[in-house]
Amino acid sequence: IYQALADTELSGELPCDVLLRLPEPCVYVETQGLEAFDKRIYGFWAHNEFDVNQKRAELRILFNAGDRLIPTILHTGQGTLKDAIEASFKTAETHAQQHNVSLGPAPDEFVDVVVSTASRAVALLLYLCSDAPDVVNANHPDLSPQAPRLKKTRKGLRLFSPNRVHVWHVGRNLAEQLRRDPTSALHRSNHATTRTVRAHIRRGHWHGFWRGPRSGQRELFYKWIPPIVVGKNQVGG
Repeated sequence: IYQALADTELSGELPCDVLLRLPEPCVYVETQGLEAFDKRIYGFWAHNEFDVNQKRAELRILFNAGDRLIPTILHTGQGTLKDAIEASFKTAETHAQQHNVSLGPAPDEFVDVVVSTASRAVALLLYLCSDAPDVVNANHPDLSPQAPRLKKTRKGLRLFSPNRVHVWHVGRNLAEQLRRDPTSALHRSNHATTRTVRAHIRRGHWHGFWRGPRSGQRELFYKWIPPIVVGKNQVGG
């Protein structure tokens, strides 16, 4: 499901609250066939950051290009993905001016490449942060990802880094289901219809919904709806 996830269009404002739910303090995601700035991208690291000076949440992505690391910072809470990236460029320009260095505005072509590359990375991260993602530990199938938690010590609360790297398989069960039946009821709408639909593939997309009482605190949940074959030897949507 890698390509389907990476190709999922991100429109509108970034779901910042969802991106705060990375399953581990830092994740590394392998990529397939991704290129940027004339470099092959083998994967990327991603973690959430908080700028204590500016009181601002950030998503930091570090792309692995083999002999080169390419950092990308998103100022989350700034609107769309492009807005988040352009905001980080403006901050970098401001910091440079404070040291008498002139960066100037980033060329449109450069911004387009960064946005396109970051969009694929964020789409993959959103799946890891979504409601009940298909994630299985490679060595310990019974183990589940766990967000870091503060632990009480004699010197107060502390946050301990993981003592080892965990390898996780993502989307294997879902991919197998799609291979067995691309029109699976898992993906269909609950509202059946008898209208005739020309056979086509419905692209994967994100569906966000709120949980909790209308008058109380509510939480945004994200669910990825995989691509499905529609209208092929079937009655109903």
